[in-house]
Amino acid sequence: MAKKRTHPSHPTKPRLAAYTPPAMSDAELFRPQPETSTLPNVLASVFSLSLHGLLWVAPPIFSMSRQKPDFQRTVDLVQLTPAEISRLQEFSTPVPVVSLPPLPPPLPPTDVLPPPSPPQQPSTQTLEKQEELVRQQIVQKQQELLQKQLQQQEELFQQRMRQQEELLQKQKLEQQAELRRELEREKQRQTEQMRQELELEKQRQAQQLRREMELENQRKEQLRQLQEQQRQAELERLQQQEKERQQILGRQIEEEKKRQEIFRRQRELEVLDEWEQQEKLLVQLQKQLQQGQKSEDLKRMYGYNADGTKVEASRNNVMAFYKKIEQFAGEQKNWHQEKISIRLVSPIKQNLPDVNPAGVALLIDENGNLSTDPLLTRSTGYPALNEAAIKAAIDDVKKRSFPPAGEKKVYLYEIEIEQNNEASR
Repeated sequence: MAKKRTHPSHPTKPRLAAYTPPAMSDAELFRPQPETSTLPNVLASVFSLSLHGLLWVAPPIFSMSRQKPDFQRTVDLVQLTPAEISRLQEFSTPVPVVSLPPLPPPLPPTDVLPPPSPPQQPSTQTLEKQEELVRQQIVQKQQELLQKQLQQQEELFQQRMRQQEELLQKQKLEQQAELRRELEREKQRQTEQMRQELELEKQRQAQQLRREMELENQRKEQLRQLQEQQRQAELERLQQQEKERQQILGRQIEEEKKRQEIFRRQRELEVLDEWEQQEKLLVQLQKQLQQGQKSEDLKRMYGYNADGTKVEASRNNVMAFYKKIEQFAGEQKNWHQEKISIRLVSPIKQNLPDVNPAGVALLIDENGNLSTDPLLTRSTGYPALNEAAIKAAIDDVKKRSFPPAGEKKVYLYEIEIEQNNEASR
């Protein structure tokens, strides 16, 4: 069996990897793609293929020119058969071509040697020529095959580049359309959001305006109620003054009636036959007149007023005092009260008629101090005695020095007026 003689620097054909476009993520799919030109890519591809081809062809030639055969050693000459020579194409594995026309049938082998001659000892020059011829034929055949493969690969590469460019252009259009739709949706969403925010702002302003109007109405209502209370208080004061004037006028009329009655009785006594009886009646009438006149004069002199001297008026004034301190303290509760009775010597030397006990209410705070102004709950009938009773209650509070009770207490003073008995005699 014949041996194949192989060259040590004979290269094998590199297998070109099929071009696979990189996978694109969703974010890269919607990202705008920059404009690319196909001409620089094609030129770069052709240059790369040409350079690789030259590198693949150059090693056999350079090794042959650099290394000369060794004439001093003996080698066996192997005669290749036509079938063996035809199998030289197996040194390179053809690259499968996708969607390309089939290659033309291979040319008949041109390196078939004539049938072997009878064995004879060839000369050294003949062996060198034959070896050189075989090498040239192999290199030429490889170059032709490489040229065809380069052309096929270039056509396939250009076709794939066109397909890839069309695909990229289509993806770019789809991305632009999707981007426009996304921008339109975002614009609609922002418009809707702005409309909702504007609507909420309008509602908030309307609510704020409504609250301000309600507060203004409440303020007007409170002002109207305050004015009404002031007007009512002024009306009550005028009515009280009118009532006092009517009372004074009534007392004057009563006094005039009494005088007329006395005068009438005097006239009747003058008619009586008996002087003693007339004298007794006259003396009795004069005493009554003097006593009544003296009482009325004292009342008029010291400003007697019967309002607030009754027990019912005292209760009403105490309730008014509780309302006042509740309004002052800002709370409602059952106030603890304590009653204190004292006696007061009348500062007026004369004995006044119809003098009633005085009532005074005071509020003591948690520290044992006077919290509010005292209130006269029951009148004696005379302003001077009322002021003296209030002053006596305040002095009694200062003397007592109430210990801190931890809470506010109401103290109700009942003051008995002691008049000067010597003045009455």
